[in-house]
Formats: sequence, structure tokens, C-alpha cells
Amino acid sequence: MTELWVTGMRKLDHAPQIPWERVLYCRLTGTHYLIPPGKRTRDSEIKLQIPRSVYFYLGRCDPEYGDIGIASYRPTCAGQLVSPFDTGGMAQQKIALKCASDTAEHRKHLVDVWSLTELEYPHQWKTWGHQAYRASSEYTAGLPPATHLVAEVALDGSNQPRAWMWEGRIPATHKQCSTVRPWLLILSDARLDQYRTWLRKTGILNFDAYVKHMKMIDSIRLDPKGKADGAVLNEYLMGTDQW
Repeated sequence: MTELWVTGMRKLDHAPQIPWERVLYCRLTGTHYLIPPGKRTRDSEIKLQIPRSVYFYLGRCDPEYGDIGIASYRPTCAGQLVSPFDTGGMAQQKIALKCASDTAEHRKHLVDVWSLTELEYPHQWKTWGHQAYRASSEYTAGLPPATHLVAEVALDGSNQPRAWMWEGRIPATHKQCSTVRPWLLILSDARLDQYRTWLRKTGILNFDAYVKHMKMIDSIRLDPKGKADGAVLNEYLMGTDQW
């Protein structure tokens, strides 16, 4: 079993707040907290009254954030929380509920109740996975589960995979982010060249640190060879038992 926490980027044709190269650098060096949150992310955090955080999906890359995917080992820091749905989707009413009283307060309550600690979630993640799917590859493919851990979440075809994708989050601080260790990076040769150029132009690393950084990338990088990065990452994850 290899539980992997996954991040990706929005399609790079979207106008980014900061260069994609800097986002990648922060994610590879455990400095995620230096990436400014998007407007919707911050709005969701305010609605849910949770501190600024760094977000991952467990075992799947969301195609909407499918460029330059990174699968990392589960962080080892304190303060990590896991929910059996996308908390931003819950806050923004992008997840359909079966309950009669669908209010912002109720959605916040669901996030509060289903924010599981590092001691609580592993057993529930594994147990639910075996009940909901024949294999974790079906989960990674985005297929709907046979059952949802949260009774209020609709499974009648009205929801997208973010309604049942498990989300991990850690506080956006140096101490917590420094425990994130990349396991696999999907990055094309062309983008690797662009990233090298950006590193040299910014001078963000001295020569020895640059060499060490590039060796690390070489040890975990997979070239998608013309395919969508997120699809390649998910294909790879389908061959890895998530529970």
C-alpha cells in the first residue's frame, strides 16, 4: 500500500498569479506556504473558518488541475486533516446534498465533523475504500463509489468526483510544508527546459544547490510524452494500491 497525496496545477493557459515555475519550485522544495491562495480557496477558508492551508487529493489528480502533477508521500507533520470530500466544493455549494436544510452553516458543520486527524482517518479511508470499490484504481479513475462515508452527500448522478475524492490539508506554514516529500513528478521535457531556464535566470539557487535540485527531479520525473499530465499521473496511480 502506498498512500499518495496529489497536487496539480490549473491548465497553464489560465493567467496565473505567479509564474508556474515558482509554483513548481515551492512544491518541490516544501515551501508551499509561499504560494498565494486563489480567490475561491481563500473565500472557502473564510466561510469554513479554517486557517490558510495547503490542499491535496488522496490518490487522484483532478483533471481541472491536471498540469504538472506531483504525487507526494503522506506528510509527517502535526495538524494534518483529511475529509472525504473536497472542502472547497462543499463551501462553494458545488457538492449536492440530500438533506432538506442546505445552508452555509450546515455545510460548515459537515466540514467540521468530517475533518479527520492523522490518527482517525487511515482506518476510515481503508475501510471505506474496500466497501466502496472493488479496487482503488476505480477511485483513481473518478468512478462513483458504491457508498459515501457522509450520508448527506448525494450519489444519484448529480455530483462530480470532488464529492467523493478524499482531501488532505496541512497548515500553510514552513514547519508543516517542509515534511512534504515528492514521490513522482509528471513534467515534459519541454517544460523541464523552461523550468531550468527560470531557475538560472532567477538565481534562486547557487550552483551546488541547483545541481542537487536537478538530480532530485531526475530521480522522480516522468515525461508524459504528449499525453495530458494529470491523465498520465492517474494511470500511474491506478497501478498503486491506495489502501
